[in-house]
Amino acid sequence: MEQADEINQKDRYLGLRTAFTAQQKKLHVLEDLPLSASEIDIYKNQAYTSFSLLQQKASWYYPYKAKMEKMGITINSDNDTPNSLPTTSTIKFRLDREAHNIYGSILEQNLPSIIFNPGYEGHWTPDIGLVILQRGSLKLGTKSIYNIDCAYNLCQREQLSRSDKEVINEEMGNIPVLQTFSEKLPTWKVLYKPPWDYSKQRKNFPILFIGLNDELIHEITFIRNIEKLLIVRKTTGELVKKLDSSIIKSINGFPCTSDMLSLPEPDIYGLYAYKDMDECDKERNPCDGKPPNYWVEDRIAAPVSNIYNIGEEGRCVITFPKTRSPYKIDFFIQNQTSVSNNYYSNGSTNSENHSTGYNTYDSISIKIDNKYLVNKSNGIYFNRFASEFDKNIKMSNGYGIYTTSINNDNPKSGFAVDKEIEISFTIKDTNPFNSISDNILCQDKFKVYAFATFYKEIVFKTYPKNDDEKRTISTEMIID
Repeated sequence: MEQADEINQKDRYLGLRTAFTAQQKKLHVLEDLPLSASEIDIYKNQAYTSFSLLQQKASWYYPYKAKMEKMGITINSDNDTPNSLPTTSTIKFRLDREAHNIYGSILEQNLPSIIFNPGYEGHWTPDIGLVILQRGSLKLGTKSIYNIDCAYNLCQREQLSRSDKEVINEEMGNIPVLQTFSEKLPTWKVLYKPPWDYSKQRKNFPILFIGLNDELIHEITFIRNIEKLLIVRKTTGELVKKLDSSIIKSINGFPCTSDMLSLPEPDIYGLYAYKDMDECDKERNPCDGKPPNYWVEDRIAAPVSNIYNIGEEGRCVITFPKTRSPYKIDFFIQNQTSVSNNYYSNGSTNSENHSTGYNTYDSISIKIDNKYLVNKSNGIYFNRFASEFDKNIKMSNGYGIYTTSINNDNPKSGFAVDKEIEISFTIKDTNPFNSISDNILCQDKFKVYAFATFYKEIVFKTYPKNDDEKRTISTEMIID
């Protein structure tokens, strides 16, 4: 049977654009409609249904999904395990520059089937679809537009509503067949939508300003060594760190060998849109004659080095340039005993199960340029009551947020920083039974991650003024 040609998305878009029905023309903003003066007056800004419901007119767009082209892979050396497979790989993915906008992307990772030898059992690390993405950036040439990493992504996941979190947890592999100790693990496809700025509600990145000769790429570092992503134990309960053919019988039906202990390369699909040409022309040629600008959300991370015990005060400093005005601070106190056992998203006092542990911080202080913004405030206001604008959010133990905005989708306020933000924590086992029983305090160690989120402006100094110029004009942008 002859294979059908792949659909040319741009031709499909243009074909639909010329095939509007009369009703569609009344609902969309199109400059070339054959309407009389009276019809234009009626339909220019609004249209009514038979029930007299006001219908706001909207620009027309055509959405589509396309796999991003891989431009190369770099195997990163791992000094900690010189005699085993490298832990990470960095892959460059090229975005579709024919599109007008990108409003989301999906990371797709195939997990292999695994059968353990008798006496052993295992499961994948929790949040497997998320934690394989260690760090990433969106770049135009060598200029970084914005950045994410695993700890930051975990913080953003915690700020989703309970219903959204339930859906994303299932998509990225938090399901019984992958998270329960078993002698057999099935093959599975996990999906994850990274929290790029363009993926947020009512946001996108305007590819219409990018030339076809420009390199607009995602550069992402992944964990691919299975040894770092499986939690394996003997059936007697003792955890196993080193994996080989004596522990794993087969992978994808083939006898296990050392060169098979690596995940296949992941894929990324972009969620793109073509827009009405009139709308594109207005964006590319603003009436004030100034270069188009675009605001993106980025974050600055505190350096991570110290490891703390229960009872100690953790401290981290985020150095800020004067031009930035952060509106939100995220933090994550990661259980390092869990990390040593390939459990990366645990911020609780129970290194084996975050859902049965307790919070790991008591009071929190935040200083802006050595002046207190928050002074020894109770930790529950950063974890349980942090998101007053959304009562449907419940953050896990060890995670927290401080924000000056009452609307997470459209932050209007921020705080001025001349030099630095200092965050200090009292690391504590908050088990409420400690004061009324002889419980042994948590003996695990902890590491603190903190991020300040801000907006920065991108100005497109030179760029294609129409789709034809995309073939000859390259983009120059200034990031303020």
